[in-house]
Amino acid sequence: MIGVCSNDTPQFCDRSCKTDQECKFACGCGCISRDEKCSSNAVCKIGVCHTCRCINGKCESWFDVFKRALDTKDVALCGKIKPISCKDTCYKILAIDTKNITLCDEISNVYGRTTCRDVIKQEQVTITTDKTEYEQGETVEITVRNNLVESIWYREWDTKCSGTSFSIGKKRDNRYSFYPLGLAECVMDEVELKPKATRIYALNLNEWKKTKFPHTDIDTGVYKWRFIYILKNGDKESKRSTPMNSRLKRK
Repeated sequence: MIGVCSNDTPQFCDRSCKTDQECKFACGCGCISRDEKCSSNAVCKIGVCHTCRCINGKCESWFDVFKRALDTKDVALCGKIKPISCKDTCYKILAIDTKNITLCDEISNVYGRTTCRDVIKQEQVTITTDKTEYEQGETVEITVRNNLVESIWYREWDTKCSGTSFSIGKKRDNRYSFYPLGLAECVMDEVELKPKATRIYALNLNEWKKTKFPHTDIDTGVYKWRFIYILKNGDKESKRSTPMNSRLKRK
């Protein structure tokens, strides 16, 4: 039985090929042989992954690999996609879906990598400072932002207590040595930060050095903050950490 290749009867379409160049995408019929004609009134929005390829003598769409990668969350499948725009889209969607910001680095262009990271950061807990460089004796303004859809719990700092979620680390030999705020005399109670909420703290590093961790060397250098928080789901707790997204320099 010989039928017409159309959007209603795609099973009759010739999809035979020997090379990728012998394949084409036809709206309503999908990937078919270059000389095949598709009878269709369908209106299609061509996606970046609808490029065709020849696999085992048959024209197929890269969209099949793309969809399988997303369904199984298999990053390796993204890497097998040849069309760059489709591959980049695969990495971006998986990065955002899994909250794995390192996958953004696999995207081929700067704009794509930047937007990918920005989207993920908007869905995370962040800790930032009001600027990146401070003079001796200045006060650092620290902002904690909960961009999640659930509350987080953490421990604030105090003059005496070291059981805190905040740590500061100084860069030495390309590594950071972190120290918690406060002395080893007590543990602070947990406080809740609700979804989409922000809390701001002020810290004078000179005062902190004198009263809260006097043996810490706060001088010229590059510093990072570390913030540890807890997610609670019923009786279960999950501890996460997030670094400050900018460096602190002291002059």
